[in-house]
Amino acid sequence: MKKITLFLLAFVAMMIAMPAVAQDRNNEDEVVKIDSRRRDYRDGEILVKFKPTSRVNVRAKNGKFQSSAVSAVDAALEALGVDSVDQLMPLTGRQVSQRRMRAANGAEVVDTDMSKLYRMKFNREKIQSVREAIETLKALPEVEYAEPNYIVYALSTGEFTDSATCVAEPLYNQQYGLPAINVPYLWNKPRIKEKRPVIAILDTGVDTEHPDLQANIWTNEAEANGAEEADDDNNGFADDIHGWDFVNQTPRMRDFNGHGTHCAGIAAAVGNNGIGITGANPDALIMPISVMQSDGTGDVATIIKGIDYATANGADVLSMSFGGYQHSIAEEQALAKAYAKMVLVAAAGNDFLCIIPHDCEINNKTRVINKPIYPAAFTFVLGVEAGDEKGNLAGFSNFDHDGPLFSSFGEEQLYNYELRAPGLGIVSTYPGGQYKSLNGTSMACPLVAGAISALLERKDYLSKEILFGDLIYTRKQNGYANVDFKEAYDITDEDRKPELSLVSYAMVDSVGGDGDGRPDAGDTISFYPVLKNMWGQAENIKMTLQVGELEDPEIITVLDSEVDFGRPLSSYAKNRSVNPIRFVVNPNCVDGRHIKLLFKATCDNAQN
Repeated sequence: MKKITLFLLAFVAMMIAMPAVAQDRNNEDEVVKIDSRRRDYRDGEILVKFKPTSRVNVRAKNGKFQSSAVSAVDAALEALGVDSVDQLMPLTGRQVSQRRMRAANGAEVVDTDMSKLYRMKFNREKIQSVREAIETLKALPEVEYAEPNYIVYALSTGEFTDSATCVAEPLYNQQYGLPAINVPYLWNKPRIKEKRPVIAILDTGVDTEHPDLQANIWTNEAEANGAEEADDDNNGFADDIHGWDFVNQTPRMRDFNGHGTHCAGIAAAVGNNGIGITGANPDALIMPISVMQSDGTGDVATIIKGIDYATANGADVLSMSFGGYQHSIAEEQALAKAYAKMVLVAAAGNDFLCIIPHDCEINNKTRVINKPIYPAAFTFVLGVEAGDEKGNLAGFSNFDHDGPLFSSFGEEQLYNYELRAPGLGIVSTYPGGQYKSLNGTSMACPLVAGAISALLERKDYLSKEILFGDLIYTRKQNGYANVDFKEAYDITDEDRKPELSLVSYAMVDSVGGDGDGRPDAGDTISFYPVLKNMWGQAENIKMTLQVGELEDPEIITVLDSEVDFGRPLSSYAKNRSVNPIRFVVNPNCVDGRHIKLLFKATCDNAQN
């Protein structure tokens, strides 16, 4: 048989946002950058997830490992010198949402059982290498995965203005970031929910006594009204009245760095109190969760514990102004679980790196070193780039070269940074009743997180996918791609236009062919496309197929001029067509011939 290769040229709507960049590097020397030469994981620590179906039942006493209930696992851990063990998601790990979840780009988000995820610390005299120990553990049939405890970094630092000039005077006129993304527009809209939204600030801590934050600090009522030094709500944390410090293992909340306090003020500083600043949502409550050290570093294991705490205690939005370039399966799974309960927002990083895995060009220069930063790149996390006063990409900010919906990583990962918000010269609260102005995607992240909480107070959403879509599709189209909360609030069901894209296809030659699944000369091929829909409901989907530009028009014969897809596609749904498009390959087609085909799909009320 003559084997033919078909090149499919799909006609799809694709948003490609070329980032406009500020003319200078915007005090880039004052922004925290991640030094890739430093060790990227905690020495002597490993994250291990045992399969939920395994017989493993880890027992520990005062944090010291005792047994796993499986002799082969015990033998391996003893040989490696396991010293202590820490369950990372004791509160929500076993809870698995049955709702089918998708991210804004159509990727399915899977909630898995995380009850058997542990951080293990090993005797450094016995463990020769973290990497070798991981390979030993991965070889055990009871282990789902093992990985290093990767280090992550807070993504801002440096004074942009003299903080002394900011103290004791109202600073709203310096908060250009709020009107830049139209947050004040939301404040004038009626609230439809009585419950004040809760923003969990996973960071270096929060100065809960700061006069511009104190009235908006979240309170765990069970503990506040309970007995001292008792775990009144039985969550494993005694006296966690205003959150928990997972670094120092204490309910006493402090901030020895300043980063967390600054982020908290951007998100939800008290409004109309005559002092300082106003948060993006002055009606929101701040849930302080310390997961970062005083030097601005942290690790995945501690962050996962913070995610678990925020999820269990009812946070509505999770603000994460930290990141790292090492992919952690455990972090991704923990956040996928949190996605079922809240909106996730993260900083895109300050290294002026492009997210895509290959070279990209910006300002007529080719960027060779490109990599995604996590957790901002995860498809179900809103990754936030930093902009300047004019909406240009800040000269230090990481960026998404191919836009917020298309991903060069393919359907399995679909990494993106979706939004941009001001992150240059952002004034906010600082420990000790002070105020400072800092740079970084760390500042853009809580600005978006706070604004989203204000939006959710005033508008109902059927799903987070629709919320994400509204924010992405209504960004300011002035070349800068800033998020615009006025446009997001005003959007209606009628305004949401479906956008179809081809993600894969199947070719069947069982009728009129030899059944080998490959197109051959003379075969009749049934072509089944798999389409993904973005944003609005797609009804009455029609499909056509033809030869590509300049291709020989006689190389195939299309038997169906237009075919009904056979089913509607709801927002962010992905499915295979019910009906095929049939075509016949020319019997005289030579062996090895490449054929260009153009596929088109249309639907009612589609994007132009």
